[in-house]
Amino acid sequence: MTIAPVDTWEDPCPQQFHNISLNHNLFDFAATIRNLTIFYGCPLEDDIPFQHRFNCGTTTSNGNTYAYYLDESLSRLHRSELTDCDTSIIVPVNQSEFDELWNEPDNIVGAWNKGFEVMYQKDMISCLACRNSGGVCGSNSSSLDFLCFCPDHPCSKSCVVSVQVSQSSFDELQTERNEYMLEEWRFGFNVVYDFPAIFCERCDNLVEKCSNLMNESRYPVCKPGLV
Repeated sequence: MTIAPVDTWEDPCPQQFHNISLNHNLFDFAATIRNLTIFYGCPLEDDIPFQHRFNCGTTTSNGNTYAYYLDESLSRLHRSELTDCDTSIIVPVNQSEFDELWNEPDNIVGAWNKGFEVMYQKDMISCLACRNSGGVCGSNSSSLDFLCFCPDHPCSKSCVVSVQVSQSSFDELQTERNEYMLEEWRFGFNVVYDFPAIFCERCDNLVEKCSNLMNESRYPVCKPGLV
């Protein structure tokens, strides 16, 4: 599952800085995620590879304009050089976007705006049952309890298949059933009954009609009282 930022960047020097927080009760980062730490308001540091440096143009509170984006290992390696930076944020990116940054260092905006992969970990068994029943996995926005979003309304676990048959269709099937039972009775007690082929054909037609009607009327809904 990919999570993309709502506030997409137009340039790598936003007016407001904030870290990306993830609700770990619902999600966890995929194994392919790399955390980039972006340091803003830094002095020029020649020891940090120039590919990881860009200039924001406007000075920050400490009067510096340079910014650096580094992964976890480079952040630890250059920790002493980064102490004079004004602020820093952590941005998760996919491994593929991280690799592209080595070839296109200026594409940090694109790497961020593409979002990052997460794994949904809330009630995986319930989620599988929900998806198999035609629903979409989700959660209650306030309690974070698992919800299965079915076509009519959310359910606590999964959708169930409901069959609704109109009264006219039901009456028609009931009439044919009664005729079928009468023919069965006549066939059982009248040894001179000459139409077994017709009888079997009517039986097959009735079964087929019932099956078709149920399939056409079948759709996922939620059991009353589940939510």
